[in-house]
Amino acid sequence: MEIQGTFSAVGGIIRQYPDRHVNFVEKRLDLLVRYVNNTFPVRVTLCLKLKIIDTLAVLRKLQPSILGITLKNEELTMNTACGLLGKKLGMTQVFEPDGSKTCVTAIEVGPCTVVAKRTMDRDGYVALQLGYVDKKEHRVNRPEMGHFKKANVSPKRYLREFRVTQEVADSYEVGQEIDLSLFTNGDRIDIKGTSKGKGTAGVVKTYGFRGGRSTHGVHEAYRHGGSLGMCQTPGRVLKGHKMAGRHSNKTVTLQGMKIVRLFSGDNIIFVKGPVPGSRNSLVQIRPAIKG
Repeated sequence: MEIQGTFSAVGGIIRQYPDRHVNFVEKRLDLLVRYVNNTFPVRVTLCLKLKIIDTLAVLRKLQPSILGITLKNEELTMNTACGLLGKKLGMTQVFEPDGSKTCVTAIEVGPCTVVAKRTMDRDGYVALQLGYVDKKEHRVNRPEMGHFKKANVSPKRYLREFRVTQEVADSYEVGQEIDLSLFTNGDRIDIKGTSKGKGTAGVVKTYGFRGGRSTHGVHEAYRHGGSLGMCQTPGRVLKGHKMAGRHSNKTVTLQGMKIVRLFSGDNIIFVKGPVPGSRNSLVQIRPAIKG
């Protein structure tokens, strides 16, 4: 991705684009920036051949005051709050005082141990590496054992990094344990997990295609996807076309999930609604970025 203009600090290749890209530019621009005044049109275009720079990364490096625009916080910031690792236990239901029933997902959360800290000087970014669930030593190879011994912690089965700010990283030390006290009842959280894989599936199951007609001369094309594209122009199947393939088994993040019940003694929380993944699958939980 590139930005048209004269910005040497970005390090991107600056090119001129024809006017037929204006419609695409305006649609793309609405997702990334908002105008302070309408006198400075900034064009964000997709470089199909070079694919040099990510648009968001470029916009972060530019100075909004030079462009005459301000960047949307929700589009250009990531969740930098420290979180926890947990295990999905299953679903159940709870009854509210007014008698209403709520379907919830039970999650065993933490405790997690800070195994390592990533610093800007050494690693180029700031993060906390958390470990979850103890692992037997005879199942750990020597490089991994050296990593855990350096932190003076027991071997862990799961290791995940949480990108945080420098202030958050300074508040934790290597070897420190983080428990469920990070959350309270009624908080909004973001949950990240891997959805259940359903193997190879066709377009009817995956995307809800209607399929072909079952009468009037249709042969063996009842659940087919139909035409895949044009002939000579462009003479290929466009990328991203909906076709048969692997169903699910992807990373899914649910935002703004509400904690309905919290049992600090058992390290278990009840979250309203479903959570991606099967029973006993790993999930990442952190405070909601959208509040």
